Amino acid sequence: MKKLISLLLALCMVLGLLAGCGNHGSHDITDPPTVTDPPTDPPTDPPTDPPTDPPTDPPTDPPTDPPTDPPTNPPTNPPAQGSREPVLSAPTTQVVDSSFFNDAVFIGDSVSLMLSYYANDYGALGSAKFLVMGSYGVTNAVFGYLMMSYRGQEMSIEDAVAATGAKKVFIMLGMNDIALYGIDATMEYWVTLLSRIRQKCPDVQIYIQSMSPIWTGGEVGALRNENADRYNQRLQAFAAQQGCGYIDVASYLKDSTGGLATRFCSDNYVHLTYAATERWVQVLKAYTGYME
Repeated sequence: MKKLISLLLALCMVLGLLAGCGNHGSHDITDPPTVTDPPTDPPTDPPTDPPTDPPTDPPTDPPTDPPTDPPTNPPTNPPAQGSREPVLSAPTTQVVDSSFFNDAVFIGDSVSLMLSYYANDYGALGSAKFLVMGSYGVTNAVFGYLMMSYRGQEMSIEDAVAATGAKKVFIMLGMNDIALYGIDATMEYWVTLLSRIRQKCPDVQIYIQSMSPIWTGGEVGALRNENADRYNQRLQAFAAQQGCGYIDVASYLKDSTGGLATRFCSDNYVHLTYAATERWVQVLKAYTGYME
């Protein structure tokens, strides 16, 4: 009987062990999970589709807003008929800078005297020299009625030019001549003036500048804008014949009446303001240098 009980106890122990091993083996760790639903958390990798927000880089297409920088040649509206504002804008392109005038001398009357003040105050024409005086003209230069002063000495204009050592000569004369002697006589005296300067200074380059206009309403006797225009036409042809440069300053100082623009006139007559001499310098820098 004892042997039978022992066999039954042994059999129960064996069966219990087998049942325990069977329960543990039903969760083998090498098998993949059986969950079929996708995870609820979003993936951490970036999406392959592009974002819907606009990019932060600037677009390649040009902006529709107008540029803030002014154009190189801004458009200008000509003033109305009868306006006393300048008809032409200042030239926008400079061929030479101020240093071009370091070896230049300017010859002129009281109109050019204002240019000398402006140039000296602002260094606008480099270290250019000036042989200028009130009432000066082609006639009194040729006949010696007025001698030019240079470094405290009175001398002829050709000797004064030579004393400066200039290589370029800019001349604006005639306002005091055509009023007294007329255009034809003045042009004859120009021939003598240039001949004397070239005899003393054979290597100089000569630039003839147009006579500046008169303020409309301030014209006196023969000193009128129609005569100034005729004179300037003669000067331009004369400069070409003589191998000189010609600089049209007058056109840049005129208003719609053909006279000196009010903003450029200091006395309702012929004398200039600093605004006029600034414009004059702009013209000189735009239209000289071509004889180099």
